[in-house]
Formats: sequence, structure tokens, C-alpha cells
Amino acid sequence: MEKKSRINFRMIARFSRRFAFLFAFFAGTFCFSSPASSSEETASQPKLFEKFLPKALLEQKKHEEPPVCSGEDLTEKFSKEENRKFLNRAKKIKNGNARFWKVEKKGTRPSYLFGTMHVSDPAIVNLAPSVKTALENADRVALELSEAADDNGKAMATKLAASPDFLTPKKGESFKDGLSREEFQKLKTTFETHGLPFQLIANNKPWFIWMTLSLPACEARREAYGYHALDVEIGQNAKKLGKPVLGLETVDEQLSAIEKLPLSFQANSIEDYLDNPKFYANLFYTEMQLYKQSRIGEILALDTMFKTTVSEKDQDIFKDILMTKRNLRMSERALPLIEQGNSFIAVGAAHMVDDSGLVEQLRKHGYQVSPIKL
Repeated sequence: MEKKSRINFRMIARFSRRFAFLFAFFAGTFCFSSPASSSEETASQPKLFEKFLPKALLEQKKHEEPPVCSGEDLTEKFSKEENRKFLNRAKKIKNGNARFWKVEKKGTRPSYLFGTMHVSDPAIVNLAPSVKTALENADRVALELSEAADDNGKAMATKLAASPDFLTPKKGESFKDGLSREEFQKLKTTFETHGLPFQLIANNKPWFIWMTLSLPACEARREAYGYHALDVEIGQNAKKLGKPVLGLETVDEQLSAIEKLPLSFQANSIEDYLDNPKFYANLFYTEMQLYKQSRIGEILALDTMFKTTVSEKDQDIFKDILMTKRNLRMSERALPLIEQGNSFIAVGAAHMVDDSGLVEQLRKHGYQVSPIKL
């Protein structure tokens, strides 16, 4: 009898220490958490979406308000030599010193770029006066997904319900094919900690589980309680101001991008999280602190400070799929809005940096793009 093949999770390189929480920057609206402020709003949600948020979470407004995510700043534990390496690596990341940018060209009204992080921390969601003014005065607003201004995730859930192939694994791609009984139980326990119905999604593709775990339970609870993450808040405020809200990507494009990640990346990211939940909570907290100080380059350099055995090939695949290709696509679609002038464009902060980022791409088209200190 032929022995059933098994994904060797223990031997696969630990990707998520380097990349998992950057996902909050790359695709914030992937997260399946949504506020439900009334029974009417809850009733209007797609059935599949309701399954992702059990009743205890949907009715959390009746209970104690969940606190902002807390943790330890990992950079404070660096030795002098580690800190020197960390800062030197951050300095090499082009355009990593700001999250708010002014875009100018003679004959065109200035526009603005704003790098976001998908969190509901009031210190992040409450916009600085200069950002708020630019948003209020803009003629139009563009986000990664226009749906973020309407439903905080329902469009994504609706798409998944209509396209089960995005979630249904082929032979050899499910957790049951690759996890031991002990590992499977660890995964189940983690989902219960997040308040998520594990049995409803246990047979889905690994990327969906990784995507769900990419947001800490503390943040998921806050959004279920009714708080909006930054990108959603920007979109909804723009709608209230009567401004058109456009998307630089579609739901299909974002789902297709994440689905193309190697299975080894997806599987290992999940196990790495299960083995290091406290580390990830601290990593998320550290990135929030760096974001508040506009130290975007340091956020991206942070992941290089922890050991990994992942191959350079797999690292390059990840960067190409979730950064380079998406950056170029969003830059191309942002350009006509910039040409119209007086546009406000808000996307994940990681999409601003390096040669493929929006800042550098607009400069290649003759625009002067200058950082604005917050």
C-alpha cells in the first residue's frame, strides 16, 4: 500500500517571522472581522460572513469594551550591535521615512499619498491635522479596495461564497493532508482563542487560515465590537463627506494574489504562529509603535532581525506576488487620479517604499513626491 504523502511542516522554513504581520500592510481588507452595531446590520451580512463571526463576537457591544492591543517592544531587547544592524538595514529601504506624501507637478493640483496600517488603535485611526485636511479637501479618495468604505469585509466574504474554488483545497493541499493530530489540535485551540468557528473552515486552503491568524485576536475583537481599522475609517469618512471612493484593485485580484503564494509558505506561516503566539503579539505591537512614528523602513527591516531557514527563492516569490506586482498595478491605476489633481490615495504603508513602491513610481512619471512630517 502506497504511503500517503505528507507536507513536512517541521522542515519547511519559518516564513511568518519574516513576513506574516507585514500582511496587515499589504492587504488590510483581507481580514474577516466586521462591526455589527445593530440587528439590522447583522441581518444584512452574507450567510458565509456571519459564520466567520460567531454570535458571541457579533453581540460583543453588550459586553466589556476590548482594549487596544498591547505587548513588548522587540526593538528594546536588541543589543547595541543588533540595533546598529537594524537601523542600517532600515536606512537602505528607499522612502521608508514617512507615511504621508505630497505629490506635485507644474500645471496639476497637488495630490496626497497616505500609508495605512489595518488596525483600530485610536492613536493610529485619529488622523493628524494635515492628513485630515487633505482628506476633507480632496476631490476623490482611492483605497486598495473601494469596498472598504462600505462593509469592512463583507464584499470579500460574498466573493468567497460565490467562488468556492478560492477556498476548497485540491488533493494534498488541506490541513488534514499535512498536519499531525497534535498540530491539528494546536490549530483548533488557536482558532478558539480568536473566537472563530474552526470546524467551519478546517477543510479550507491553508492561505485562508494564515490570513485569519495574521490579525491578532485582540484586534479582531475590537473590530467585531464595532471599531473600524484605519483604512475602513478613511473610506467611510470620505463617503460621509460625499466624495467618490475608488479602488486601485479588485477583490478578485487580491484573492488571486494571495492564492498564488507557495503552499510551503502558507503552511509554515501557520505552524510558526502556533509555535510563537507571544512573539507575534509582541511583533504586532512593535510594528504599531513604529508606524505611529512613521518609521516604515524599520517595520520592514524588523523581520530581517529574526532567524529563518527559508530559501531566497521562496522569499522572492512572496515579494514578487504581494509587493512588486501589486505595487506596479496600483501605481498604474493611481496615475490617472494623480493627473486629475487633488486626489487622496491611501494604501498599505509597505506599498510606498522601495523602487516598485508608489512614491518612486510616481517620480518616474515626472512628479515631485515629498514626505510630510506627522
